[in-house]
Amino acid sequence: MAATSDEEMESLLSAFNQIYEDVKIGISEIQSLQSKHSSELQLRESLQITCNNLKKESEELAKLYSESLKNVADQ
Repeated sequence: MAATSDEEMESLLSAFNQIYEDVKIGISEIQSLQSKHSSELQLRESLQITCNNLKKESEELAKLYSESLKNVADQ
């Protein structure tokens, strides 16, 4: 009966070790995904700022173009 108990204990220890390793891998994957998410968020914010700036410049250029055409028409 002691052998069975030892075998069961070994089996439990093996299962625990596997669960522990799986948890470590899971934590590592979560940290990697968090880092990637943070990088993607920074990139998105940067692209949003660039897009807003381009939209503003486009509006300013359209206004200048319209004023230019109006001046040519007035001459």
